[in-house]
Amino acid sequence: MQCLGTLPLETQRTQLRRFRIEDSPAVYQGWGKLEECSRYFPWGPMPSPDFAQEKVKGWVERYPEGSYYQWAIVEKKSGQLIGVVNLHGVDEANHSAETSYILSPAYWGRGIMTEVLREVLRFAFEEVGLHQVEADCFAGNEASKRVLEKCGMTCEGVSREKYWKGGGYLDAFCYAILQGEACI
Repeated sequence: MQCLGTLPLETQRTQLRRFRIEDSPAVYQGWGKLEECSRYFPWGPMPSPDFAQEKVKGWVERYPEGSYYQWAIVEKKSGQLIGVVNLHGVDEANHSAETSYILSPAYWGRGIMTEVLREVLRFAFEEVGLHQVEADCFAGNEASKRVLEKCGMTCEGVSREKYWKGGGYLDAFCYAILQGEACI
């Protein structure tokens, strides 16, 4: 396994690059403040532009870490920052990581996230040398389930009442893919 850090990647319609502090307003406006974008995550919407700036600053400060992978998704056609995708919880001893992503609602339903995740998985397996990548998907998030399945990930079970949100516990579907199964 090689800890390469967040290197630039590219798909047919997007560029994946490191975040910059000046991306903070786009993060806040594009998805950070939107409830529909945080609905299936353990946290709620970002409360303010300042909060978004601190979050982005934290991401930027971690880029020197070799096992830190956090990409800004930029649409090539418009140059707009439209989302975020990452590999997190990197376990170097076991060659595994988790992935999560958020896409601005204006870009939902176009296959962009599937395209992006395929490239991230290709990078994870072919360049970093991971053996396994996992993803949690909240019950009810059918769009994310489709993305994971289109990328070759398999639902391995349900982690019952894994996350606390909105005054109750939520189940999470546990997806994973192994290096040799990658749909790239």
